[in-house]
Amino acid sequence: MKNKIRTILSEVSGLPESNFADEARDFTAAEIDSMEMMEVIVKIEDVFNTTIPESDIRKLTSIRRIEKYLRDIGISSF
Repeated sequence: MKNKIRTILSEVSGLPESNFADEARDFTAAEIDSMEMMEVIVKIEDVFNTTIPESDIRKLTSIRRIEKYLRDIGISSF
């Protein structure tokens, strides 16, 4: 799951996947701006076949938090 999330972040931002290697670190504005983050959310919803409520988007600030969120809503693997 982490690798797929990392790939989505890389595709949206145009940055190499290695920029997103530290799962514990929050994304910076230099890596993902707010518009790109919305695109990331849409791709995550498509890839993982889920819907993320607007109220939860602000919580998704790192690979680890995205992965935990997806697991918490019942998506166990990909």
